[in-house]
Amino acid sequence: GNQEDLNLPTGNYWVFPSEDLKAMYKGFYDKPSVDNMFLFISFPSAKDPDFNNRHPGKSTALIITEAPYTWFESFENDEVGSDVC
Repeated sequence: GNQEDLNLPTGNYWVFPSEDLKAMYKGFYDKPSVDNMFLFISFPSAKDPDFNNRHPGKSTALIITEAPYTWFESFENDEVGSDVC
């Protein structure tokens, strides 16, 4: 759906599980979990007034986070673009 259909916000969101950033980072890297991840979330298509004209019925989302390398280590020797699923 488009921005109006999905009621997408035009702002950016920083999502932190704690206000103590030092403790948050330490806690995440001491015991990584999706329950204590920190995120940046944005909807670029909602900010572009011409996006719906160029891509009707579509929207984009951008989510950025950190993750420990160990979560992806098993893919280390895979070829770029290979089907890993």
